[in-house]
Amino acid sequence: MTNPMFVADLDTLKSKLRLTGLAADSAAEEILDEAILDARASFYRRLDRTVVTALLAIPFNENPTSEADVKRAIANLVEVKLVKIQLMRNLPVLFQDSSGTAQRVWNEEAPFREAGLSSLESEIKRLEAEIEESFQILDGEEEQGAEQNWRIYDGVRETAAPRPGDSVRRNPNVRTYLPED
Repeated sequence: MTNPMFVADLDTLKSKLRLTGLAADSAAEEILDEAILDARASFYRRLDRTVVTALLAIPFNENPTSEADVKRAIANLVEVKLVKIQLMRNLPVLFQDSSGTAQRVWNEEAPFREAGLSSLESEIKRLEAEIEESFQILDGEEEQGAEQNWRIYDGVRETAAPRPGDSVRRNPNVRTYLPED
């Protein structure tokens, strides 16, 4: 079984993902192992090896106060989110393909069972955006506390006010400014 990089141990990671009842030697356990490995690779793909080594050298503090402690805590959170995304993509497929007691097991221990496809995809996109911003902080591209998603409303309406009888569909002739994906 692959151990997490930044989370203290496998049991702690399972607890954070609400998967403490996951049976050993199950297909779900193999998916979790693969997700942990993917998260580890993501750190090395996104960050320089020296940055990862420096983060690993910082002892984890439950109550971070220094800049280094906060970076280590961010790395912890990113690892959990990376694993969660992989599980959100792969665990539902596992239980759809299985038979027998899979439905009961799914209902008892999986934290992702109630999400529909659209809410699942929007949650994955939200987590990916958080992960990217966290990677920017860890890599030094963005300073801690500096937000890049601020938008200021200047009082000027960017779309025409709807009138009775207007279509609810988007009018291609009207310019709108939507948040970037």
